[in-house]
Amino acid sequence: MRKRKEEIIDLAMGLVKSRGFDSFSYSDLSKKLGIAKASVHHHFPTKEDLGMAILENFCETLTALYDELNESDLTPWEKLDKYMARFAEYIENGAICPLSSLQAEANVISEAMRDSLREIEEYEIYFVSGILEEGRERNEMKFDGSPSETAGFLVSAMKGAVQQARLHGTDFFTNSVSTLKNMLKP
Repeated sequence: MRKRKEEIIDLAMGLVKSRGFDSFSYSDLSKKLGIAKASVHHHFPTKEDLGMAILENFCETLTALYDELNESDLTPWEKLDKYMARFAEYIENGAICPLSSLQAEANVISEAMRDSLREIEEYEIYFVSGILEEGRERNEMKFDGSPSETAGFLVSAMKGAVQQARLHGTDFFTNSVSTLKNMLKP
């Protein structure tokens, strides 16, 4: 049986992806898990503690994915495809990127959560810039500006496409991915 703390984090992460961090309470968590609200507070005394645990969990997930891709023999295009596939999974599950969800709530989350969120986002851009830099070095990708600037644009565009797909359907996302990839072709 999974540890209660992990169950709480997983459920909270799902709620962040579907409703946002500020839109659920410990009562929501306790009802969905069939436990006392005090049990949630036992593991996470404050909602900020829970938010930090969500961010840490997501960072670990991203780090594992990025390490796997960096250690693989995949081409830059294949790495980029795997990176972009994460966003398609959000759409398939009726969710959004948890980082995007928390970005939208930057004015209501704690400073510590904003700092952690910023670090994870910088790491994401660093990872994508590595893919772009490798693609440029191999003459497989072409873009103006630095890999970091282009990665920032690409990451923002992907997250925006996920949001737009919630209203306009998956074709919007698919077309956005195609456009972004075409912009990188030499």
